[in-house]
Amino acid sequence: MKAKKPIGRPLTYDKDYHPKQVVELMNEGLCIAQVCRAWSISRETFYAWAKDKRKPEFSDALKIGEAALEASFVDLFHDLATGKVKGSAAAAIFLSKNVVKWSEKFELYESDDVEFEVNE
Repeated sequence: MKAKKPIGRPLTYDKDYHPKQVVELMNEGLCIAQVCRAWSISRETFYAWAKDKRKPEFSDALKIGEAALEASFVDLFHDLATGKVKGSAAAAIFLSKNVVKWSEKFELYESDDVEFEVNE
């Protein structure tokens, strides 16, 4: 019995191309899904490269790219807040929560020595 050929084109990782390119693309504001689409690879392949111990340069580049993407959202929020650009703050918040995985964090502190005075 003859072995079946794998379906689809073979995916080749290039340590001189992909790490630099992931930083560049994410610095331009592309998220991981968009990078995968640009490279015609699945997210599974992307994350396999990121987790592969033989490809530390890719996981390091991904960390840099994610920081760049987060910085682009900070810039966007600043520009929206200062009126430098017009746009939907709600859409920017939605994207930041779903692309960069930001969350609203609240820390509550309990204290018995806090006093409030109400003026009526």
